[in-house]
Amino acid sequence: MSNAANLSQEQSQSLRERTGGFSDNEGKIIQSLKQLYSCKPVSTTYDVYDEKATFRDPIGIAEGRASIKSQFDALASMCAKGDLPKFRVLENPSTVPKSTLLVDQDVGYHFKEDGPASITVNSLVTVETNEAGKITKHVEEWDHKADSTGAFSEARRKITAKLVEMVKPRET
Repeated sequence: MSNAANLSQEQSQSLRERTGGFSDNEGKIIQSLKQLYSCKPVSTTYDVYDEKATFRDPIGIAEGRASIKSQFDALASMCAKGDLPKFRVLENPSTVPKSTLLVDQDVGYHFKEDGPASITVNSLVTVETNEAGKITKHVEEWDHKADSTGAFSEARRKITAKLVEMVKPRET
């Protein structure tokens, strides 16, 4: 089964790290992703998203910039911090458009400020952008694996997203 980059788990895990040559827009997206996954979003973090952007991970789905903000703000309110011991922007293979950014990351989520990470997650983050350079689709896949896309899984994600949106996110 292919992941969001239309690659197998082995293919995406073997991609080389991209070194430099980032456009200003890519730099802004990279900075925003680091803020989101370190649980430190600021008011401008979400400016890189198109109003109708979507976010999907194995446990939730968010449709629209406001919903994406609710999802990540809720995560930041639940975690004391997030560490990014690995954050590698990957070289796109010829089958992946240049308007797509691929990131291989490890995130250590801390539910308490002190001590080791409560959980560490490796994921492939696939970000698609439009002609204006705004994110239209943001997909996180744990261990670079495509997650189930069946009707039951999609319904579960939507329910989870609505429950998370009901949590009062912290103000930035």
